[in-house]
Amino acid sequence: MSTSSSKEAVAISHQDTSWQALQINGVAVPLDSPRHRSKLPKEQLTEKEQEQRSWSATARGFFPIAEWLPKYGYDCQMHKGCASEGTKQPVKDGLRRDIMAGFVIGIMLVPQGMAYGLLAGLPPVYGLYGSIWPQIAYTIFGTCRVLGPGVNAPISLLMVDALNFLPDINGTDCSDRTAAGGYTPDCMQFIEYSMLLALVVSVLYIIMAVLQLGVITAFMPEPALSGFTSGAAIVIVTSQLKHFIGMPNVPRGGVPQTIVYIFSNFGTVPNVATFLMGLFSLAVLIVLKAVNMHPKMKAKLPIPIPEQLVILIIAILISLGGDLNGNYGVPIVGTVPAGIEAPVIPTVTMSRLGEVIGPATTVALVTYILTINVAKAVASKKDLNVNATQEFFALSSATFFSSLFNGALPSGSFSRTALLMLLNVESPLHNLFTALFVVCVCLFMTSLLTLLPMCTLAAIIFMALKSMFNVRPAFILWKVSKIEWAQWMTAFFATALLGVTWGIFASIIFSVILLLKTSARPPTAVLGVVPGTNIFLPIKRYDQAKEIPGIKIFRFTAALTFANREHFEANLQKMHYQNVNTSEDIHTVVVDCSSVTSVDTSALKLVERVVKKYNEKNILLLFANWQGVDEDGRRVMNHLKFGALLGQKYFFYFIQDAINYANDHKWKLREKKMDEDENEKGEKTTSSTQIVMIDIETTMGKGVVVEKREDGTEVIQLKWKLANDNVATMYKPSKN
Repeated sequence: MSTSSSKEAVAISHQDTSWQALQINGVAVPLDSPRHRSKLPKEQLTEKEQEQRSWSATARGFFPIAEWLPKYGYDCQMHKGCASEGTKQPVKDGLRRDIMAGFVIGIMLVPQGMAYGLLAGLPPVYGLYGSIWPQIAYTIFGTCRVLGPGVNAPISLLMVDALNFLPDINGTDCSDRTAAGGYTPDCMQFIEYSMLLALVVSVLYIIMAVLQLGVITAFMPEPALSGFTSGAAIVIVTSQLKHFIGMPNVPRGGVPQTIVYIFSNFGTVPNVATFLMGLFSLAVLIVLKAVNMHPKMKAKLPIPIPEQLVILIIAILISLGGDLNGNYGVPIVGTVPAGIEAPVIPTVTMSRLGEVIGPATTVALVTYILTINVAKAVASKKDLNVNATQEFFALSSATFFSSLFNGALPSGSFSRTALLMLLNVESPLHNLFTALFVVCVCLFMTSLLTLLPMCTLAAIIFMALKSMFNVRPAFILWKVSKIEWAQWMTAFFATALLGVTWGIFASIIFSVILLLKTSARPPTAVLGVVPGTNIFLPIKRYDQAKEIPGIKIFRFTAALTFANREHFEANLQKMHYQNVNTSEDIHTVVVDCSSVTSVDTSALKLVERVVKKYNEKNILLLFANWQGVDEDGRRVMNHLKFGALLGQKYFFYFIQDAINYANDHKWKLREKKMDEDENEKGEKTTSSTQIVMIDIETTMGKGVVVEKREDGTEVIQLKWKLANDNVATMYKPSKN
């Protein structure tokens, strides 16, 4: 059977510009991917697809609470203890778990909130304010039921670090009080800028959501994020040493400067009573942590001992009984206003807005990256769906309300989310009960919090850093991937030595450089075939793969763009000098495009030049696995008439079909040339032939037919089976 039909069966048409189907031999093959179906008219959609496009579905997407609340306890995709799993009272059981989890997190959040408010440079009570409204907002807009929103150590540090770049702040915060226990003018100015920063961050979240910038998480990969958090832990420790040892007026700066200042003044300035109280608080936290982690105690305790709440109560009682502030000068929290702050819109001026827009962009990016990483990590373990775009709106609403009610900047919390997973929460409803608990504390218990020593809050922060500081990934990455190890080390040292803001910039810049390098210099490979199969593998990695005489198979593993077109051409030329395992001149080059997902105009013009060069050298250039090119790439190809210029017959769906075409084309040309030579000599050839079958293994097919001609010459016919069950033949002059 002729090979022409086989070639037509696998040739790809590039003339179709429709998004509905891909033309193969004039036959429209429907494209059923979600992207293509989204462009279908309404009457061609299924009922489910039509419902997904409705306004009610859009509203439920924007307000996730409207999706899960009506199905509370009964939808197994939305809730853990649903009715179909055998729970007799799913609503009651789910509500019990949410209430318990809410109050447990509330107990944990009170001391943490005050500690992280202090870490953010704000009065500690502002950490409590930042633990109320964000909880409520995330219940309405959030998509991860086990995420613990609220104040967080890395973001609190990032917030104060970002503001310290402003000339009006100049390294001040709310660590110190006036003689009457009030806020200093510097503190009031710091609060105004903090709330304005939070307001701008909330607006930036909306802009990022509209622009679909969830992809930014790729610029802070896991190694860089791990190095950043470990470096931030060191910065947090040094920033809180002044509270832990009772050394006021420590200038805010990098880790080396802070350590040098503290040790140079350690002999005269520190308050011994403060230092001892800090050590005591830290020791109690360590003991309680060990008790919670003991296997026997974990089995007996229904919930972990609230370590931070226990030390908070003990420290308040000691401060009250010994009058630590009056007798020994131990700094305490001081006056804490009772109740909840009334909403106040931060003062917005063009000058202030211009000052905070830069720091706000950094804070928004990093807060989203940290939060979405926490959410996706727990979602993968709990088989949940997290909408990255909707999380922008959830964070925006939480940050907006926090700015109105004088709250510290909220984000997702590592430690609280981990505890929520252990408590097996039913839905985001647990956040409402957490907010309710914190409200009760603000209304009825603030008078007790005034006696809390600041060194105890510093000890709580130090214990929280245990989960943040982790250098083990660096040792693992050194063995696995030197590039990812370099990402970790860059993020760690840049953050620890230069501060969290510069650490973030260094991490992102380094990741972008690596991404550009990979995009501009993607891996390439020369492929060979495994004998007896249609499997093609890189010859440098697999000894089983053997090159086909006269044919080079070149794989390019990236989108073909202006950034890597020169790399494509250089490696294509380099391949000709690596003509291993072959004794025949190269007559065909097959480009494996299985990993080429897109092309642009610059790259296609380069390919056209390469084709012309190969034509001048009488080398056939074929393209296989071209179906991976996306719509944009096809549009570019159609605009440049790329398929028509090269010829559609040179594009194939499979490498094997391209090889078959190449061999058939080669031997037909040779036979034609032989006939022309014979005619020139005036020799007339008649073909009476003796057919002999030789049973040998070849990479192409199953047998060889030797045709003996009258003049004593022989022509070998190789027959093989194509993917479409057709039989193709190629001709080769016998060496005999």
